[in-house]
Amino acid sequence: MIPPSPDRDPGAPAPGEAASPPFPPLLALESIRDAFYVVDAQWRIVFFNACAERHFGRSRSDVLGRTVWDAFPSAAGSPFDAPFVAAMRARGTARVEAESVRRDGRWVEVEASPCGDGMCLQVRDITARKQVELQLREREARLADADRNKDEFLAVLSHELRNPLAPLTNVLHLLSRSAALGTDERALLEVAERQRARLAVLVDELLEITRVSRGKVTLRCAPMSVGQAVREALESVAAAVAARGQRVGLAVPDGSDEVLGDAARIAQVLENLLHNASKYTPPGGAIRVTVSAAPDAVEVEVADDGIGIAPDDLPRIFEPFVQLEAGRGRAEGGLGIGLALVRRLAVLHGGSVVARSDGPGRGAVFSLRLPRGGPDAAG
Repeated sequence: MIPPSPDRDPGAPAPGEAASPPFPPLLALESIRDAFYVVDAQWRIVFFNACAERHFGRSRSDVLGRTVWDAFPSAAGSPFDAPFVAAMRARGTARVEAESVRRDGRWVEVEASPCGDGMCLQVRDITARKQVELQLREREARLADADRNKDEFLAVLSHELRNPLAPLTNVLHLLSRSAALGTDERALLEVAERQRARLAVLVDELLEITRVSRGKVTLRCAPMSVGQAVREALESVAAAVAARGQRVGLAVPDGSDEVLGDAARIAQVLENLLHNASKYTPPGGAIRVTVSAAPDAVEVEVADDGIGIAPDDLPRIFEPFVQLEAGRGRAEGGLGIGLALVRRLAVLHGGSVVARSDGPGRGAVFSLRLPRGGPDAAG
C-alpha cells in the first residue's frame, strides 16, 4: 500500500476541515444511493457524499483531508488494497467484490476510476445479492449430493436385482425342458419367462444409465456405417413391430454414411429410438426412418404417427424416469430410462438428439446427429 505522505500539502484541508470538492460535477453525486468518495494523488479524501457517511458510519468532517489508511486503518492489506493502488499508478480502473473493511458481515462492490489526478471510488452494498448467491451455491451442492446418492442407490439396486436373475433364469430354462409339464403349466411358465425377460431389460437399463452417469462407459470408436447400424437395429425390433402390425419405411443415402463411433453403443441408441417409436405408435401405425448425410455429420430421423408429445413434455423428454402423460396407461410401461440413455450416449459421441411433435395425437420425430469425426469432432 502506498504510505500516506508525511508532508501535507498546505493547500489541502486539515483533518476535520470541510473541503469543497475540486470537481464541481461531483456535487451531483451528493444524493446518489451508492457511497461515493474521491481521493487525491496522495490518497487524501477530498469528497465524501451523504451515502458514504451512512455506509461507513463516519461523518465527512471526520474523514475529509485524511488519507484512506488514516481514516480507515482496516483498509490496509484488504482485498481492495493492491488493485486500487495499481489502478492509481496506471491511471486505470479496478473493480473488486469483497467483505466490507468494517468487518460487519456486509459485502460491497467497489469500482475505482481516475478522477483528476486522484481516484473516484463508488461503493455499492451487494450483501443481499451475495446471500442469494450463497443460498444458490448451497442448494446446488445439496442437489449434486442428492444426484450422487441417487446414482449410487441405483447402481446398488440394479446389481442387487440382477443377482437373483441368474438362478431364476436357470430354473425357468430347466422347467421348460421338462416333459412332465401339462398345457396349463407351460402357459404359466411362458408368463413367468416373459416377466423374467422384462425384468432383465429393466435391470440392464438401470445398470446402463448409472454407468453412463458415473462416467464408467468407455467408447470403442471405429469407422462404421450408420445405415447398416439402422438396418441391424430394425432387425432387433422387428418382432415387436410385427406384433403390432406396424409399417416401417427406410431411406438410406447412396453416398457415404460413415462416422467414427462405437458401433455397439450407436446400435443401442437406434434400438431405443425405434422401440420408443413402436411403443407409442398404435397397432397398424407407421414408422419412417431416414438417414441423411452431410459433410460433417450423419443424421438419423425416426418419425412416427403415434400418440405424439405434449408441449409441456418436450423440454423434459430426455430426462431419466420421465413418462409421457399420454402413455402412462399403456401396458408396455418401462422406467423412462431409454431416451435418457439415448441422449447421454449421443453426447458421448459428440452428437445430439432432439425431439419434435405437433402435439398429442400428431406423432413425433426424433433426430439423432452424429459427427463424422466422432467425439473429438464435438462443437
